[in-house]
Amino acid sequence: YLETYPKTLIVVSHDRNFLNQVTTDTIYLAKQQLSYHRGNFQSFENTQEELLKNQRKAYEAQQMKVSHMQEFIDRFRCNAKKAPLVQSRVKALEKIMRTAVEEPEDPRAFKMNFPPPEPLGRPIISVENVAFGYGDGRPELFHDVNFGIDMSSRIGILGVNGSGKSTLINLMLGKLDPTHGKCVRNPRVRISTFTQHHVDSLDLGKTAVENMMELFPGHEPDEFRTHLGRFNLSGELAMKPTRKLSGGQKSRVGFAVLTWRLPHVVVLDEPTNHLDIETIDALIDALRNYKGGVVIVSHDQHFVNSICTELWVVGDRKVTRFQGSMAEYKKAILNE
Repeated sequence: YLETYPKTLIVVSHDRNFLNQVTTDTIYLAKQQLSYHRGNFQSFENTQEELLKNQRKAYEAQQMKVSHMQEFIDRFRCNAKKAPLVQSRVKALEKIMRTAVEEPEDPRAFKMNFPPPEPLGRPIISVENVAFGYGDGRPELFHDVNFGIDMSSRIGILGVNGSGKSTLINLMLGKLDPTHGKCVRNPRVRISTFTQHHVDSLDLGKTAVENMMELFPGHEPDEFRTHLGRFNLSGELAMKPTRKLSGGQKSRVGFAVLTWRLPHVVVLDEPTNHLDIETIDALIDALRNYKGGVVIVSHDQHFVNSICTELWVVGDRKVTRFQGSMAEYKKAILNE
């Protein structure tokens, strides 16, 4: 619909695939400045990559020139015969420094690092012949569900709203009991969940460190500072009132909370909401490198495709493994 919309459309989004499919121009806001690019987001990213590369080359060439000039000045500063040349280099160096190219910043340079849990034998969660329904004459949401989760799992759960995705997760977590079959969890397994609710429940008047101290009493503030540093929340950011953090920074506090107990499995429900693209990229890298299992519910095609090696579809009273990409799944849904 939006691709053929006959009037001007302005979209604010961090969903790459959506932007690439719909937009023809890109306006990028960074450091209180707007830059305009003709083309979709992929085209914009390619241009930014080339620009960053050229800026880095210019900066490195400048630094090399400055280094050589400073070396000459230091070497011959006390040589009377070279005094005119030294003075000339000093003036040239001062001129360069007045118009110096700043070291370019790569917005994607920051990383997040999920600490590894101790290993557990596989499977750490096993769902065997499970059926579930809420009773009261309502039909079962699904039946004959079988799957296992281990510490190398990267699972994306798909399905239309109301299909039972949240119910399936609650069965895995032990918050619901199946009406038939069983969900078996390793007695030592630790599972952590991330939802926007966890971010919204942070005390906005407290710092990230204070929020973690309240959630996990008995630890020293420095332990939390070190842990928050894994999520690029070091120094002043860790000690700012949470209300002064951006939406993405608050979510990073949420990821720090998520991983504090070193979970063997993390379950993330729409984790890219309120994240900027650079933080999404950092989260993708963190989850790829994470040594535990990952279960994701998300509508962000790029995010799911970048992480998940299995796609489970909840619908038609069953849970099935989809043989294909999320793009193919969306296409199949639209063709129904």
